[in-house]
Amino acid sequence: MRSKGQIDRVVGCDIDAGKNTRLGQLDAMYSDAQTMLDSEQLDLVILATPNDTHEWLGAAILGASIHCLIEKPIASTSAGAQQLFDRAKDTDVFLTSGYLLRHHAGVKKLRELTPTGAVGALKNLTYRRHTARERPAKTNVVEGLASHGIDVAFFLGNDGSEVSLRSEDYFDAKGQSTTRENATKALLKFEVQPQASTSFEALIDVGWGQNAESREIIVEGANGTASVDFGRHGSYFLNGAGYEIDQAMPPLEAQVIATLSQKSVTRKHRQAVMTTATLLDRFSN
Repeated sequence: MRSKGQIDRVVGCDIDAGKNTRLGQLDAMYSDAQTMLDSEQLDLVILATPNDTHEWLGAAILGASIHCLIEKPIASTSAGAQQLFDRAKDTDVFLTSGYLLRHHAGVKKLRELTPTGAVGALKNLTYRRHTARERPAKTNVVEGLASHGIDVAFFLGNDGSEVSLRSEDYFDAKGQSTTRENATKALLKFEVQPQASTSFEALIDVGWGQNAESREIIVEGANGTASVDFGRHGSYFLNGAGYEIDQAMPPLEAQVIATLSQKSVTRKHRQAVMTTATLLDRFSN
């Protein structure tokens, strides 16, 4: 993005001094967040630290009147997310969460196809993310993998907020039933009701340590079926036929540009992020 002239200066901050050499091509590197905030004139900070640091680090960034993109989940609880949005309102800056798939060209195409497009009113949505990678430390399968699928369900439902949980099942590496905190695989089912007269079923199927990689979203509607491999951002399938998307921008690039273009948090944006945060609470309890 810097080579394209979209951004000017890029700096990093990590308490691991070794990242200084591994990240490369940065204009500056810091080992302390407050020092970075005091030394730089920043337009945006992308906060990609461990989940349990999001709230206090996010509050410091927003308190410095800097736009902030916090990787998902935005906070440990919906109450923590609410506090961050209140902080953003106080300092009149933009706050968003790292739900990258909202900026994925293929996922945005799926939204165009429902409910009035070729797919029609949604009936079923399947989000599948399997990875051969082992479970990372200090996260769980809902926050680490399922949260993207939950947010996609709201996005494709035009951020409808009426949700009914159907079931949640968690499994360990041997396929045995276990708790959410110990699980490497999860199957979550819920109903999303964007409008009073319509609803659709969402299945979130995610897992670490799986035999094969899978990044798939399938939507079935009243008139047809569409899908995307969200490992690719420039294509989609409609009723079995493949289509390319012209000038599809990489999702992270699109997300950064969209974030930099904002001035402050709108009520609609706050509600969209908070809806996902609230449902994550419900899966966690």
